Amino acid sequence: MSNSNEQRYIIEGLALGNDANNKIADVIAARSAAMLEQNLQENFETLLDAKMSMAVQEILNLHAEKTQAMAKKFLNSSKTQLAQHMVDTQQNHPLNSLSSNLSLEGLEDFETDLLPEVSNLADESGAITVETNTESIIGF
Repeated sequence: MSNSNEQRYIIEGLALGNDANNKIADVIAARSAAMLEQNLQENFETLLDAKMSMAVQEILNLHAEKTQAMAKKFLNSSKTQLAQHMVDTQQNHPLNSLSSNLSLEGLEDFETDLLPEVSNLADESGAITVETNTESIIGF
């Protein structure tokens, strides 16, 4: 083989090796890019899930605070109205004028099952305490 043929084979061999290296590098780069994209997508989904969970929790906390405030306001208003109705009733129908043999029939069937949440809200806002006082004009 002549010197020129050897150089040509060497050059062709180097060119083939270079092409093979370039193709391998392209495949590695494509796979690396795909892996990077997948990792970024997974991280994005994880971050998005965490942010969404935080936002939902904040909304639930805000809703719970507002609901509790509204329930307390409602219960306080109801207590005030109940007290006013009791005063009005006592002024119009004094307790000592009521018959002592009130009929308690039907009270066994009286439905008193409140939702636990309503009971808890009522407990948190305080209880209504009415003490009777026979010497008072209004009876309590």
